[in-house]
Formats: sequence, structure tokens, C-alpha cells
Amino acid sequence: MKLANIFKSGKEKSEIKNKSIIEEINLKEKTKLNDEDYLKRGKAKVDLKDYNGALSDFNIALNINPENAFVHFERYKVKDKLGDKTGANQDLQIASTLMDKLDAGINAYNTAVDKDNANDFKSAIEYYCKAIKLNYNVFESYYNCGICRYYNGDYNGALLDYNKGIELDSTNSEIYSQRGFVKYKKLNDFSGAIEDYNIAIRLSPNNASYYRDRGESKSKLNKFEEALQDFDKAIELNLNNAEFYFNRSICKFNMKNYTDAIYDLDTSLKLDISKSSWLTAANIYSFRGGFKCLIEDFKGAIADFTMEIKLNPSAKAYFDRADAKMNLNLYSDAINDLNKVIGLEPEKGEAYYMRGCARKELGLDELYFEDKIKAIKLGYEIE
Repeated sequence: MKLANIFKSGKEKSEIKNKSIIEEINLKEKTKLNDEDYLKRGKAKVDLKDYNGALSDFNIALNINPENAFVHFERYKVKDKLGDKTGANQDLQIASTLMDKLDAGINAYNTAVDKDNANDFKSAIEYYCKAIKLNYNVFESYYNCGICRYYNGDYNGALLDYNKGIELDSTNSEIYSQRGFVKYKKLNDFSGAIEDYNIAIRLSPNNASYYRDRGESKSKLNKFEEALQDFDKAIELNLNNAEFYFNRSICKFNMKNYTDAIYDLDTSLKLDISKSSWLTAANIYSFRGGFKCLIEDFKGAIADFTMEIKLNPSAKAYFDRADAKMNLNLYSDAINDLNKVIGLEPEKGEAYYMRGCARKELGLDELYFEDKIKAIKLGYEIE
């Protein structure tokens, strides 16, 4: 008796669950139902032994997506239950063919992902295209293929893939962001990039990176006030992103607000930049040193360029420090830096000319003329 009650209770629970599934899908607007919704409702009706109702749902599902192998397989079982052996066998054969196609699509997609992860973008594109032809993960394949084409240097091809992806799903914010990035970064279509970021932000208003990227695009159009608002919003959403403060500092520099630009770089240096793909501490010191020169804080600039040199001893860093030292009449120290520049870039005419000027200030006229002549020979135009 107890076992019968347990069995009955389990059966009742299953019935309640299936009815709940049917009611849930019924509440959806018909225009919003897809093949998977009808498949789910049809399977619930099968469990309730409503085979005709299930058949109707499977028919509708296949009208929406005739290549859904799982629907064909479920319809095969229902037709078999209803005695339609011919129709059942047809669905079983179609399901089998589609399953083979699905397997091929899965293999193509997985191979594409493996090639993608190995940075073999050319091969990844080939296999993503195969997956698309086999109708497997089509949106994801177009999206990923667009990224691979970008890294492979085919920027217009990337746009075409993103366009196809958007045709399939216009509610995915990331694909608009990626398309905007290509337009901004490689095609100089800054207005088009802004339009894409507008849509991405409308779909995902709390994504800080979208505001930053839109701000970068606006900066390219010299819309610095609008860009600043976007950078402010990005920082409001993510207070600990060093890149955002760096981006805002460049915007403030373009607005000739050098002091505030320096403050943003101060903050950027305090934050973790280890995960950034492009921003380094050396970059930040370089820009901050340059901004300090603009407000005639040459000692501060020298300190920043010195930090930059410790992290990245480039010719540019030595040259910038030499320039700051020249402004403080530290001619011998400037010459030492310029010697480093010339050692790293012996064809840099401007370094010879600046060294000549420092030598002239020290009364070394003969060496001044030697450097001046060398600069002219290297094509440096002396005003």
C-alpha cells in the first residue's frame, strides 16, 4: 500500500510538472515562441499522453526550424504511437541524417575553437565557416569568425561576419561592441563605431568598457566634452580599472586640463595593471612626465622619466629626460642622456642637435658645430 502511494505521488508530481511546463509556454506570446519552446511543450504533452497535441507542437517546431534533429526524433516516436509507421520511419531517417550533420557541425566548431585558442586564425576561420554551413552554433561561429578575421587583418571581412551575426541575434551587446571596435580601431569609422556602442550600451547599460570605447571614438572626433562624460561613467561603474583613468587623462590632456590629467595618471599608477593587454607602468610614467613638462614641473618630469627608464630604457625615455634637464640648465646631465639616445638610435638627428645645443651652453663651440652638421646630414630641419 505504501509503495502504491509512493508511486502514485511520483506520478502526480510528474503530471503537475508537465502541466506547469505547458502553462508556462502557453503564457508566452506566440510570436516569441521558437522551435525549442514547441519541442519542450510537445514532450510535456507526450508525457501526459496527449499525442495529437504533441504532434501539433512538433509540426509547428519543424515549420520554424526544419533542421531540428531532436524534433524529428520526437515526432517519429509520436507518429509511431499514433500508428503512422510510414511517417515515423521518414522522421527517423531525417533525424538520423540531421544527427550526422550535427555531429559534423560539432566537430567543425570544436576544431575551430582549438585552432582559435592556438592563434591559428586562418584555420579557425576555415572551420568556423564549415560549422556555419552545417548550421551549427551559427551565431557563435559568425561572432568568433569575425574576431579571427580581425586578428588575421581582414577587417572588412570581420564586419561582414558581425553583420551576419547581428541578423541572427540583434540583442547581443558584445557583437555590437566588437563591430564598433573594428570600425574605431582599424577603419577610422568613428561615427559608425559610436552608433554601435550606443546600441551596445542600450542593451547592457552597466558595461563600463562600452562607455570607455565610445569615449575613445568620440575623442577621435574631437568631441572631448562628450568623451569625458563617457570616461566618467566608465569609472563610476568600475573604480579600479587603471586603463579607464589613463584614457580619461588623455582626454583631459586634449582639453588642456593638464593638472587633472596628472591626477588621473597618479590614480592609474596606484591600481593593478598586471591584467592589461596594453597599459604598462612605463607608459604611465612617460605620459605623466610629459604632462609635468607642460606645467613646467621639470623636476617632477625628470623623476617620472627616470622611473620609465628603469622599467623600459628606450631612446625616447632618455631623450624626454634630456629635454627636461635642458629646461633646468642641467646641460652635462642632458648630454649624458643624449649620448644614450644616440647609442640606441644613431640616426636620430634631433638628438645630435639637442646635444650640440647643450655643448654650446657649456662653451664647447667646436663640438656644437659637429653635432649641428651631423643633425643636418641626418635630415633634421633646424629652425
